[in-house]
Amino acid sequence: MDELPTLQELQSFITYSKMGNFTLAAQVANITQSAFSAQMKKLERLVGVKLISFASTRGSRLNSEGEKFLPEAEHII
Repeated sequence: MDELPTLQELQSFITYSKMGNFTLAAQVANITQSAFSAQMKKLERLVGVKLISFASTRGSRLNSEGEKFLPEAEHII
Protein backbone atom coordinates (compact mmCIF):
# COMPACT_ATOMS: atom_id res chain seq x y z
CA MET A 1 0.00 0.00 0.00
CA ASP A 2 1.76 3.17 -1.22
CA GLU A 3 -0.77 5.59 0.22
CA LEU A 4 -2.41 5.11 3.61
CA PRO A 5 -6.03 5.94 4.40
CA THR A 6 -6.55 9.21 6.22
CA LEU A 7 -7.96 9.31 9.73
CA GLN A 8 -11.03 11.07 8.30
CA GLU A 9 -11.62 8.22 5.83
CA LEU A 10 -11.30 5.65 8.61
CA GLN A 11 -13.61 7.64 10.91
CA SER A 12 -16.15 7.98 8.10
CA PHE A 13 -16.02 4.22 7.54
CA ILE A 14 -16.64 3.60 11.24
CA THR A 15 -19.51 6.10 11.18
CA TYR A 16 -21.02 4.32 8.18
CA SER A 17 -20.75 0.98 9.99
CA LYS A 18 -22.80 2.41 12.86
CA MET A 19 -25.36 4.26 10.73
CA GLY A 20 -25.71 1.73 7.89
CA ASN A 21 -26.71 4.55 5.57
CA PHE A 22 -24.60 6.87 3.42
CA THR A 23 -26.91 9.87 3.84
CA LEU A 24 -27.03 9.65 7.63
CA ALA A 25 -23.32 8.92 7.92
CA ALA A 26 -22.50 11.92 5.72
CA GLN A 27 -24.67 14.13 7.92
CA VAL A 28 -22.87 12.90 11.05
CA ALA A 29 -19.50 13.46 9.33
CA ASN A 30 -20.73 16.94 8.32
CA ILE A 31 -19.90 16.45 4.64
CA THR A 32 -21.98 16.00 1.50
CA GLN A 33 -23.14 12.55 0.53
CA SER A 34 -21.07 12.72 -2.67
CA ALA A 35 -17.92 13.60 -0.68
CA PHE A 36 -18.70 10.76 1.73
CA SER A 37 -19.16 8.33 -1.13
CA ALA A 38 -15.86 9.45 -2.66
CA GLN A 39 -14.12 8.81 0.68
CA MET A 40 -15.49 5.28 0.84
CA LYS A 41 -14.47 4.55 -2.76
CA LYS A 42 -10.96 5.87 -2.07
CA LEU A 43 -10.71 3.81 1.12
CA GLU A 44 -11.70 0.68 -0.80
CA ARG A 45 -9.09 1.47 -3.45
CA LEU A 46 -6.40 1.99 -0.83
CA VAL A 47 -7.11 -1.23 1.06
CA GLY A 48 -7.61 -3.16 -2.18
CA VAL A 49 -10.99 -4.73 -1.43
CA LYS A 50 -14.65 -3.80 -1.56
CA LEU A 51 -15.88 -3.03 1.95
CA ILE A 52 -19.50 -2.11 1.22
CA SER A 53 -22.04 -4.02 -0.84
CA PHE A 54 -24.95 -2.39 -2.59
CA ALA A 55 -28.30 -4.07 -3.19
CA SER A 56 -30.56 -2.55 -5.82
CA THR A 57 -33.53 -2.11 -3.51
CA ARG A 58 -32.13 -2.42 0.01
CA GLY A 59 -29.42 0.20 0.07
CA SER A 60 -25.97 -0.79 1.28
CA ARG A 61 -24.23 -2.68 4.06
CA LEU A 62 -20.79 -3.79 5.15
CA ASN A 63 -19.80 -6.96 3.36
CA SER A 64 -17.62 -9.66 4.92
CA GLU A 65 -14.42 -7.79 4.03
CA GLY A 66 -15.86 -4.63 5.60
CA GLU A 67 -16.73 -6.56 8.75
CA LYS A 68 -13.15 -7.85 8.93
CA PHE A 69 -11.68 -4.38 8.32
CA LEU A 70 -13.86 -2.60 10.89
CA PRO A 71 -11.90 -3.70 13.99
CA GLU A 72 -8.66 -2.61 12.30
CA ALA A 73 -10.10 0.82 11.53
CA GLU A 74 -11.41 1.16 15.08
CA HIS A 75 -8.01 0.16 16.49
CA ILE A 76 -6.27 2.83 14.41
CA ILE A 77 -8.76 5.51 15.44
